[in-house]
Amino acid sequence: MTSRLIIVVLVCLSAVDFSYGDDSGCTGWDDLIEDMLFAPLKEQINQASSEFYSLPDLDSNLGWGLSIKSQKGKVGNLTSFDLVHLPNVPGNASLMCQSADNSNITLAINVGLEDLEVELEDFSAALPVLPTIGNTKTSLRNSGNALSISISLITDSNSDCTASINYIQIRELGETSVYFDHGVANSVYQFLINHLYNLIINLMIRFGAMDRLNATLEEQAKIIVSQQGKKICDIMNGGGL
Repeated sequence: MTSRLIIVVLVCLSAVDFSYGDDSGCTGWDDLIEDMLFAPLKEQINQASSEFYSLPDLDSNLGWGLSIKSQKGKVGNLTSFDLVHLPNVPGNASLMCQSADNSNITLAINVGLEDLEVELEDFSAALPVLPTIGNTKTSLRNSGNALSISISLITDSNSDCTASINYIQIRELGETSVYFDHGVANSVYQFLINHLYNLIINLMIRFGAMDRLNATLEEQAKIIVSQQGKKICDIMNGGGL
């Protein structure tokens, strides 16, 4: 399994807004998801040769003079995910919907991601007035976040399967600690971010930065899925879908 494929499948294990309208052909998967998908995926991750897996480079303008760049990023501790029921998402924590002929399958899963470790060889966040944050190696420790995603598998008349993301959103960011490698200004930023994290997140939501961050996340996920679609189809179809 390639590093990007592991990232993609983890993206597929995310908290989804189950808005299907007519839910005929949909089945709750809460009793099946651990044995059929989670356990095999965790085993594959544990058997991989590397503790960390590469992340795509990021260059995003979030508006209001705020932009974020990162290069040579990697994420670790990817087995720290579990099925969860989010307070604002009623019903099943996982749901699988399929057409009568099984040519169209949509998988939706609520997953909390705990104890993620992210290392960015070069990270910077440009601010409208203040000095740039970062421009150095940056480490993040995150717990208690959740994503929202809808992913579909479509099989044509030739039995060729295509995987695609319908949408992806950050639902909860949990708690995050940030550590910068060096820089006097960065030491101040590090203190402020780690002590005013919830306030910063609320301001990002209020001024629309979270919407732009979600758009960037969706763009990156679509690129990866387009590159690894066949392997995703093989994993999901092999998992009993």
